[in-house]
Amino acid sequence: MKTVVFICALVLAAVATVFANHLLAVLLAGYVPDPRWIVLAVVILPPLYFLPAVLAASKTHPQGLALFLVNLLLGWTLVGWFACLVWAATAPGETKPYTPLIRPVRRKPAPDPEITVDAAAKAFEDLMAQRYQGQITEAEYLSGRQFILEHWPSMPVMAG
Repeated sequence: MKTVVFICALVLAAVATVFANHLLAVLLAGYVPDPRWIVLAVVILPPLYFLPAVLAASKTHPQGLALFLVNLLLGWTLVGWFACLVWAATAPGETKPYTPLIRPVRRKPAPDPEITVDAAAKAFEDLMAQRYQGQITEAEYLSGRQFILEHWPSMPVMAG
C-alpha cells in the first residue's frame, strides 16, 4: 500500500512540475495564459503541494504539525517535498526498539544492613554443619548458600 501511494505521489509530482514549469514559462514570456490553465493551477497544485501533509493527517502522524510546517516552508524545493512525503509515509511506531550492543551489567543487590559479616559467617557455619550431619540435602545447602551470598554480596565464597 505504501509503495502504491509513493509511486502515485511521484507521478503526480512529475506532472505538477511539468505543469508549473509550463505555466511559469508562459507567464514569463508575456503571454496571457488560457484561463483553463490558471484554474488547473489553482485546483491541482495546492492539493498536490500539500499531499505529504494530507497523508500525515489521514494517518494521524504524531509529528503532523511539524511535517506540515516543513512541507509549507520547504516543499517548493522538491527535495523538501520528497522528504516530507517519505516522512509522512513512514508509519509511527515502525522503528525497531533500541537494542544495546553490550549487555547491561547485572549488579548484585545491596547488602541487607541487618546482616553483619559475623552473622553471615555464622549462617554459613550452621549451613555447612547441617549439610555434614545430613540434616539438609546438597540442593538445600546450595540454595541456602546462594541466599546468603545474595543478601551479603561482600562475603567470600566458601569452598565446600
